[in-house]
Amino acid sequence: IVEVPYADKNAIGIYRCTADNRVGQPDWREVEVNVIYSPEIEVEKPVIHTGVGYEVQLVCVIHAEPAPIIHWFQGTQQLATTERHSQQNHGSRYTLNIRNVTFYDLDNYTCQATNKLGKERKSMTLTGVPDKCVFESPTLGNNRDQYNISWTTVSYSQIQEYRLFFRLQYTTRSSEDETNENHLQNPSQYQYSRRVPSYYSKQKNHADHWENVMLAEKGYDRNNPSNRNSPHYRVMQHSSNGEFNPRHHMSHMLRNLTPASNYEARVQARNMHGWNDLSPVFHFSTRAEDVEVELSAQPAISKNADVEEATRSRGYKLSSFYTYIITFFYFVSILIENLL
Repeated sequence: IVEVPYADKNAIGIYRCTADNRVGQPDWREVEVNVIYSPEIEVEKPVIHTGVGYEVQLVCVIHAEPAPIIHWFQGTQQLATTERHSQQNHGSRYTLNIRNVTFYDLDNYTCQATNKLGKERKSMTLTGVPDKCVFESPTLGNNRDQYNISWTTVSYSQIQEYRLFFRLQYTTRSSEDETNENHLQNPSQYQYSRRVPSYYSKQKNHADHWENVMLAEKGYDRNNPSNRNSPHYRVMQHSSNGEFNPRHHMSHMLRNLTPASNYEARVQARNMHGWNDLSPVFHFSTRAEDVEVELSAQPAISKNADVEEATRSRGYKLSSFYTYIITFFYFVSILIENLL
């Protein structure tokens, strides 16, 4: 007898019992074990980023025995199959497809699985805000007092502006600093400026203070609200093969930094749907001295060197020819004088 305590779905399978007393061939029998259990759900992506007019898939991975009945909800409303909403499943993977996404589709969704042993629900969010920004600049800059910081994000509508935070990195932080970091999530505290504000000033008494700067996306006019739904945006974002590219790149030169120092930075992006979450902390360093660019030891060569050489050679040939002619006529004139 074999006992399987607390059997779950991992105990499902074929078990073989073998008997052998060393007389003749061993004998064996197989037993298939099937465990029934209530639904278990895993959400493939808790947050799905998309844009108006696109198609999107919401996926839940569901294990249950017996097979579950699946229902999808938007908010509290159960979704039926329509021209824009369809449901599919392949094995344990259950998908809700939404075609031609509208503003009203940007909401919370719930996948519910039910069988005779129980019910399970898991939720996910369909949003139009940009995905978290990812820094891509090198951790060590080329200069002692400035640093070119760059990052990317994914957004299916036009990025309007970025909010960049940075500060000197210290080994210890105060409890007050944790409160300051929580305040970073509130964009209403900061004023927009097309020019770099006075955050470059040194604040010796505020070592934990996050400096911040608001940066407008290239091509976006914040004073013209009509640009927020500009249809030419997709044209601008098409890649060379004609497909839409939702990835955005941004960079900014931080100046008046402290030489040979470590810094940390975070950034947010905003589009017509709102601000995304702050990026993870990025660490970068300035150098003690600027990196010098070595000049080439080879002498500079004129692009017109061949032409100049040919001109000099041609001029030398012409000069020799005229000298020969003058000399010839000189001797001819002397000969004529002697004959006369």
